[in-house]
Amino acid sequence: MLRLLCLIDTDDRTFYFQSALRRLQTEFPDEICGECFSPMAVRMDKTKHAALMKAADACDFAVVYFHGGCGNLPDFTAFWKRVTSHARCFFQSSLPEEIGELMPASRLAPSEYQALNDYFSRATEENCYNMLLWIAYRFFDVGKPALPHEEIPHAGLYVGGEISGAETEKDYLRQACETKNPVIGMLIHRSYIQSGNTSAVDALIAALEKQGAFVLPVFSSLSSDSANAESGVRFALERYFRPGGKEILNCIVVTTGFSLTHIGYPDGGGNEFRSSVFEKWNVPVLQAMATRFTAEQYAERTEGIDPMSLTSNVFQPEMDGQVISVPYAMCEQRDCEGIGRRMWKPMEERIAHLARLAINFASLTRKKNSEKKVAILFHNMPGNHNIGRGAGLDTFASVQKLLTRMREEGYALETEYADGQTLAEALLGALTNDTAWISSEEAVRRAADRVSFGDARTWYDALGAENRKALLKDWGKFPGNVMVEGQDLLIPGILNGNVFIGLQPSRAFDEQAERLYHDAVFPPPYSYIGYYRWIENTFGADAIIHVGTHGSVEWLPGKEVGLSPACYPDICMGCLPNFYIYHIGITGEGIQAKRRSAAVILDHLPPSMDDAGVYDKLSDMDAALREYYAAKQTSTAQIPVLQKRIFKLAEDANLTQDLHLTQETYGAAPDTSIEKIHLWIEELKNSAVTDGLHIFGEAPEAGKLYENMLRMLVRVKNGNISALNDAVLTAMGYDAQRIKDAPGAPAADGRLASVVYDEAVSTAKRIVHSLAQAGYCADAVGAMPEYVELPGDRTPLKEVLKFLCETVRPRLDETSGEMENIIRGLGGGFVEPGLGGNPTRGNVALLPTGRNFYAGDPAEIPSCGAWEIGKQLAAKSLEHYLEERGEYPESIAMVVWAGNTIKTSGEDFGEIFSLMGVRPVYLGSTSKVIGVEAIPIENVGHPRIDVTLRISGLFRDMYPNLVELMDAAVSCAAAQDESEEQNYIKKHINEDMLALLDEGLDANTALDQAYLRVFGCPAGGYGAGVANLIGNRNWSDYHDLAAVYETWSGNGYGRGHHGEGMQKMFKRRLSSVGMTVKNESTVEIDMLSSDDFFSYHGGLVACVKSNSGHAPISLTGHSDDPERPLVRDTAKETARIMRSRVLNPKWLEGLKRHGFKGAQEISKAVDSFFGWDASAEVAEDWMYAHIAENFLLDGETRAWIEAVNAGVIYNVAGKLLEASRRGMWHADEEMLTQLQGIFLQTEGLLEEGKR
Repeated sequence: MLRLLCLIDTDDRTFYFQSALRRLQTEFPDEICGECFSPMAVRMDKTKHAALMKAADACDFAVVYFHGGCGNLPDFTAFWKRVTSHARCFFQSSLPEEIGELMPASRLAPSEYQALNDYFSRATEENCYNMLLWIAYRFFDVGKPALPHEEIPHAGLYVGGEISGAETEKDYLRQACETKNPVIGMLIHRSYIQSGNTSAVDALIAALEKQGAFVLPVFSSLSSDSANAESGVRFALERYFRPGGKEILNCIVVTTGFSLTHIGYPDGGGNEFRSSVFEKWNVPVLQAMATRFTAEQYAERTEGIDPMSLTSNVFQPEMDGQVISVPYAMCEQRDCEGIGRRMWKPMEERIAHLARLAINFASLTRKKNSEKKVAILFHNMPGNHNIGRGAGLDTFASVQKLLTRMREEGYALETEYADGQTLAEALLGALTNDTAWISSEEAVRRAADRVSFGDARTWYDALGAENRKALLKDWGKFPGNVMVEGQDLLIPGILNGNVFIGLQPSRAFDEQAERLYHDAVFPPPYSYIGYYRWIENTFGADAIIHVGTHGSVEWLPGKEVGLSPACYPDICMGCLPNFYIYHIGITGEGIQAKRRSAAVILDHLPPSMDDAGVYDKLSDMDAALREYYAAKQTSTAQIPVLQKRIFKLAEDANLTQDLHLTQETYGAAPDTSIEKIHLWIEELKNSAVTDGLHIFGEAPEAGKLYENMLRMLVRVKNGNISALNDAVLTAMGYDAQRIKDAPGAPAADGRLASVVYDEAVSTAKRIVHSLAQAGYCADAVGAMPEYVELPGDRTPLKEVLKFLCETVRPRLDETSGEMENIIRGLGGGFVEPGLGGNPTRGNVALLPTGRNFYAGDPAEIPSCGAWEIGKQLAAKSLEHYLEERGEYPESIAMVVWAGNTIKTSGEDFGEIFSLMGVRPVYLGSTSKVIGVEAIPIENVGHPRIDVTLRISGLFRDMYPNLVELMDAAVSCAAAQDESEEQNYIKKHINEDMLALLDEGLDANTALDQAYLRVFGCPAGGYGAGVANLIGNRNWSDYHDLAAVYETWSGNGYGRGHHGEGMQKMFKRRLSSVGMTVKNESTVEIDMLSSDDFFSYHGGLVACVKSNSGHAPISLTGHSDDPERPLVRDTAKETARIMRSRVLNPKWLEGLKRHGFKGAQEISKAVDSFFGWDASAEVAEDWMYAHIAENFLLDGETRAWIEAVNAGVIYNVAGKLLEASRRGMWHADEEMLTQLQGIFLQTEGLLEEGKR
């Protein structure tokens, strides 16, 4: 008896092979039998997984196909080994690299594989039957000879529910060229047409036509056939979307999955590409998603798109620059002659929404600029001093430049703004979300519009019943009391001709202060929804621009991706084209905007940066250390005096507090102590500090800013190109690694290594400046004295400088493309995609900015490089703990964000796996991760550490595969035959099992919970809650912060759970934690850059302390230089950031160029500093005092802040006074009195409207 096994990953093919097997078994009942499985069904049913493995052991031939990769099958490695150990196999995948890796084990000759693929690639019921018949007769002499495969067209027009003939095609293309209606090209997978599975695409075509579009529906095979030039998506696009070379399209809607740029090459994607397949059409391209959930599953689940479709429907289309819209099709099970068949079912409401969105994008290409209405929204944290927040961006100067350019392009504006400060003041003079200082009458006068109760009620009545119920529960009767006058809604902002300049509405967390303790998911207030409805329906916007990183609409409750009409981002955004100006280095959050608000990203450059250097007392210490080390070489008699002087300087500068040095410890080991001080000064000196803010569409100003930006872009290796400073050291005749590894040691020539490094940095600056003088001509390098006079090997330096002149500088100069592309997008053009990340991390290839960024493949995480760096981070973390506590931690809690995972390809998981003593398993020589395996304990080097993860909501949305991988890692580690002293994971699972059984849980539930190690926000929710609580001051101590953190974070993921409240288990896990970790990978931002850092990590520290009774060691890992990862205690990291950035005159001087927005950065840093101290107790009194002295008690600085953004003074003074009241800062009375006076004086100015 021939036993066939089919493992098929698409519904149509699954049905075909099921039908073929039944037909063969009927025809040859004593000769052929077989089974057919779907990876999705196997994932969802453990009994089917067992049945599949049994079938793998028994089969004689297997047909295996994956749509999105073999990672779709749990435990693929074991399955593949079982099959290929004894059977032949035909393997196909949508990922060419998998075919190349796995086919050698198939036992098929190339000609045999090609013959089978001819059947398989033309998948019809008859071809699948003949494929299996071919296998049976060819290899096993069973059955009968197979018929040749049926040919089916590679591409064509699908008109009127059928494939068009030649005459119909010609006539339809002529109509497309002549129509006055918007022409929308629609790309359909050939398999839908050939299988008759077209009800969803038929509905979408009808909806587009109902909206007035002329639809050009084209079906095509995706990949090219090398034997047929008229095949593949590129041929289809060229033939049908540009008939006769004529540009006719206004928009494209894609219903297929995958990256069509990648898959459309003849070799299946082996070519590298920089340009999207859609670039030449220069129209918006929308991705219409299909979810393999049924109607019931889609309604019940927050995921929206099933995990297996996430890669093909979301990740890969983003690589092509598509707008991620909404799902248009779901699955339904139908009975077809006794065989269950999953078919696409149209989602009628979502299809209508998608059609309107496509028409609105298409209209941007057809409407005159003078007729277009555009809404530009600044983000708004609470308080007027916080309007226009945006990481690294001068939002007001950027919008002022944008408005000027829009006027030049013909957009109708009535008012011009001289600069960003003028625009900020104009917004402050209008109604904002902060009405604390104005009367209700004044609020009405300032409002851009007043929406009557009746008009507002119309959109409220259009909401679904569940939305209305939730709003009533959380905000009372419509219209609530946020931004309401009487019963009318007020609209903050400015109307300027056809442009509305507004502020994103308030989330109103202050109004829900008590709810933060027990509920992490609640809708926005009525006014929030009303504001966006006003923009679309009353103002009549054609497009909306969100300015800066990041806002709140994309974080509102709802499905993770593939939104429904009940999701609040969908309710607010409606069908408006959404353009979003975003920091290139904060990719994760930008991906959220793409997937939950259909945003087209316009990424922007980070600000220019400089070396922090030393200043004030740090300069004195730096000089004293140089003198000390010089004396050790020449004047040893001076050493005792210098030692005393250095300690006095360290005390005066509070460096002794940074390094935990006392008079006793210093006196007992002065040389060692001075070495610590020296290393710390070098660390501070060589930290990077931002110099001002980026202005959208502009490269840094020529001179110091531009030259420093160039240096920062080559601060670490770019591929094989050396880091600039390293190359200079080599050219000076030194070993760069030895100099950097031991700054306190003498170099080969006896000079202090740190002095040598400082000289290299200065030399690098002079060389770049000389290059600037020579017009950045690489040929000029050889004549530059700074270069010629270097005595060592200058080859690496020459390569760096050539790279800087010929690659870095041209890409930096293309920063103007930021502005060009937003204008292009508003005009209905295509915004080219580009990979997101941190350019200063050896990623110059990410430039130029101004592109619609995307993330890498989740199946390739952790990458081989990330695994290696993660191992180093793990080793350094354990080394730090051992030094502090003298033992290994049994449990570690880590904060894991999607953004860092994207930018590092999973270094966090490299560290996690290393701590646990497991390693990733890759698919042969590819970068695809297909599982984990245990490292033998003797090779681990430490006990297996128990790691609990607090993932972000965004991580949950983007990386369900990594949650599964973590599950596998826990199970793998716990299964090892080791003692509990060697395996803390096993130890804690055993302890938890007993405790849970004692509490009355059944054995299966207890086992399930005992293995759980991944926690996060509740399903549909985002954030950690701590920043909101600290912001509204509704807390007493860290126990309160922990209580909120538990509510927002104690929700389980993995092992079949998706966000269920498991606060009790979360607290149990944290009660044994000895160390917390949160890693960073860039110098472009730091942990005082955003409240998210203290909300997630500081909140975790508070929660561990509350549940364990002791403060954990808390570390922040750094891999901004991937060759030199390191870890720091969070208290020391706070001191580093305070000294190198926040209190550094360089930082302040850079901010002064940016008026309102520059002053706002000071307030933001102080807020974050306060939040960190409140949650994790990382601050010292001197830090608070220096904040007061630098920003409030220095008359010149305070006068500047008061002139540009007086609310900053009010906020900073208020935070300092609050810190004193709470006992966080022990300030002297004189300083407190001064601060109180400043606070009251500023309060008076704000009340009088002098802001």
